[in-house]
Amino acid sequence: MKTWLKYLITLLVGLVFAGTLCLTNGLVTETDPVKIYKILSDAFTVPGMMLVCIGCFQFCVSHGAFYGLQYAVHSLLVNHNWSRTRFKDKETYTEYVEAKKAKAGDNSGSPYLFYVGLLFILISVVFVIAYHNVQ
Repeated sequence: MKTWLKYLITLLVGLVFAGTLCLTNGLVTETDPVKIYKILSDAFTVPGMMLVCIGCFQFCVSHGAFYGLQYAVHSLLVNHNWSRTRFKDKETYTEYVEAKKAKAGDNSGSPYLFYVGLLFILISVVFVIAYHNVQ
């Protein structure tokens, strides 16, 4: 998938989420500018923080932060069963990590989630500043 398409889809999902939050908090019927800016800042903060956190989590996963946990589960399920494979050569943690890195290749995670989330947080900061100037 093209990179710009990933950014566009993530942006649209975030905007739908922010729009849903605006509608459920009564932005359409609100007339007070202070409450409007509060609703808008809240609506853009939530998807922004979610996208940034998911982007950071995917970055950690793609760089091997959970290889130890994966190896433990793999070791329990594959190496410690009572089938014929029990007495074959067991894979060490180092071999497991090297195999995972070779299989993953150049996996840089999902920076588009992080950057689009930062954009939503930036928009939220603009609304917070407007909220404090109106108040």
